[in-house]
Amino acid sequence: MIEIVKYSPSQLPLAGVLDLPQSIKEATVQMVEKITRVVNKINEIVENTTLGFATIGLFFMVGITFYQVVARYVFNRPPTWSEETTLLIMIWISLLMAGVGVKKGIHMKVELFLNALPFWIKKVAGIIVLLIIGYYGYAMAKYSYTLAIRLPNRLPATGISVAWMYMPASICGILIIFSVVMKLVEQFITKKLGGAAER
Repeated sequence: MIEIVKYSPSQLPLAGVLDLPQSIKEATVQMVEKITRVVNKINEIVENTTLGFATIGLFFMVGITFYQVVARYVFNRPPTWSEETTLLIMIWISLLMAGVGVKKGIHMKVELFLNALPFWIKKVAGIIVLLIIGYYGYAMAKYSYTLAIRLPNRLPATGISVAWMYMPASICGILIIFSVVMKLVEQFITKKLGGAAER
C-alpha cells in the first residue's frame, strides 16, 4: 500500500531549478496523488477478489472432504467425485494465492548476500528480480493456456475437462505480471515522493 502524502509545490523535485508556474506545480502534485489512489484501489480490488475466491474454495474443499469421510466410514458409500473435486479446488486456491503472494512479498527469498550490498545495488537488483519474475509469469500464463486448450482429456470420475487443472496456472501467471507491474509503479511513485520530501 502506498501512503498518500500531500506536498506543497515548492517540495516537488526540481521545483526551484525549473521555476515552473504555480499551476503546473500544483497539477503535478495532484497527478501523483491521483495515480497513488488509483494504484491502491486496483491493488485492493484484485487482492480482495482473489482472497474471496480462495476463501470460498477453501470452504468447499473442507465441506467436500468432511462429506467424503462421513460417506466412507459411516455409510460405507464414498462418492467417486470427491477426491478429484478436492484436488481441483486445492490447485485453484494454491495458484491464485501464489500470484497474489508476489505482490505481498510473502514468497521465500535469500537476503543474506543481498543485504551486504550497497543500497543502490539492492534497488537495481530488486528491479531485475521483478523483471525476471514478470517474464516467468508471462511464460507461465502463455504456455499453461496453450496446454489447456490443446488437452481433450477429461477427468475419469467427474468428467471435467483436464484444462480446468491448467487454467489456474495461466491465471496465476497473469496475477504475477500484474503484481510485478504494481510493485514497479509503487517503487516509482515512492521514489518521486521521497525525492519531493527531501527537497
